[in-house]
Amino acid sequence: MLTTTAGKDRAMLATLEMPYADAPGNIGSSEIAFCKDKFQLLTDLVAAIHELNTLQNEQTQAIINEDPDFGRFDILLHLAQEKKETAKYRWIAHVEAHQCGDWGPGEWH
Repeated sequence: MLTTTAGKDRAMLATLEMPYADAPGNIGSSEIAFCKDKFQLLTDLVAAIHELNTLQNEQTQAIINEDPDFGRFDILLHLAQEKKETAKYRWIAHVEAHQCGDWGPGEWH
């Protein structure tokens, strides 16, 4: 039994010592390491999140300033939230279809 455990330990150490790209389940050096579409979709998602946060901050400031028309932000917030959700699911769909994420298929939530 000691031999079996020692063999498993050696195999585990060998996997840990190999370069990340060569480890089982990771993208090898001959495969795609950067996905331009994934990057663009992620950029779009970040921009949509930034837009939503900006609107939320503006509405919060309107409330703090006791602006009686703070509700004018509601439709803008709704549209920005939809834009963010669309960008998020476009990115997720691409990563799942293209398998260009930093994880294996189905490993993230």
